[in-house]
This record gives sequence, C-alpha cells and structure tokens, in this order.
Amino acid sequence: MDDPTAGLMAVIPVPMAQKLMRLRELRAAQARKTALLRTQEAHAGWADVKRSQTVLDSHREHWRAVEAEGTARMNRPLEHGTVSPQALRDRHDRLGALADRAVALQKDVGLRADMARKQDEAAALAWRAHRQFDQRCGHAARLLDEARNAERREQEALDEQELEDLALMRHAARDFEGS
Repeated sequence: MDDPTAGLMAVIPVPMAQKLMRLRELRAAQARKTALLRTQEAHAGWADVKRSQTVLDSHREHWRAVEAEGTARMNRPLEHGTVSPQALRDRHDRLGALADRAVALQKDVGLRADMARKQDEAAALAWRAHRQFDQRCGHAARLLDEARNAERREQEALDEQELEDLALMRHAARDFEGS
C-alpha cells in the first residue's frame, strides 16, 4: 500500500521551524535597533552641520562688521594726515585672519555635511537590512505554518491509515468468523 506520508517530510520539522522563527525575529529586532541607532546618529550629524553653519554665519557677520568698521575708519577725514603703514598692515592681517578662520569653518561645515551624508547612507542601509530581516521573518513564519500543516496532515494520514487498518482487521475477523 502507498505511504500516505510520502513527500510530507520535505518540510522542515516544527521545532526546527520554531527555532528558525525565533532566530529571525531576534535578528529583525537587532536590525531595527541598529537602524534606529544609525538614524539617531544621522540626525545628530545634521544637527552638528547646522551648529557649524550657524558658527560660520556668525563669523561671517562679524567679519563683515570688522571690515565695514575698518573701511569707515579709513574713509574718515584724518586728523593727523595719513594712515600709518603699520595700521594698514594690522588691518590687512586682521582681515586675513578672519578670512582664514572663515575658510576653516567652511571646511568644517563641509566635512560635517559629508559625515552626515554618510550617516544617512548608513541609516538607509540599516533600514534596508531591517526590511530584509522582516521579510526573512515572514518566510520563517510561512515555513513554520507549512511544518505545522505537514505535521497535522501526517497525523491525519496516520490516523486514517490506522482506521483503514482497523476496518480491514474487522472485515478479516468477520470473514474469518463467517467461514
């Protein structure tokens, strides 16, 4: 007689499917935590960029004010004749230092923006990984369902086989009694 459970064992056993499901759930939870952490880092990175940009903007305003004040002073009528060469050099050096500081601040803003973009990319990758683990978790749930269904069908097939065997034994007993 054909085995009614043939082909049902191709499905993984229920305990193994349960372990796989738990493992996938843990990995999905871990991926979610990682994604949240990367997102927080990206937000912090953009907050750094904003703070750096604010410092740069403030410095530029200060630089413009110093430059305007110096220009106004140079354009005023002089009480004692001409502006000394030392005063011109001092003004030039001060404006040069302010310009150098502005360049350094601009580089800082650029570096922080690059870092924030990389953090955004890392967060996006982490969310993509989380989504993949969620999908794998769903696949594990389907495997678990299939394993449980296969186990149920196997038990039903065994029960049915047992009933058929009992019916055959009863018929055989009746046939034996009748002869």
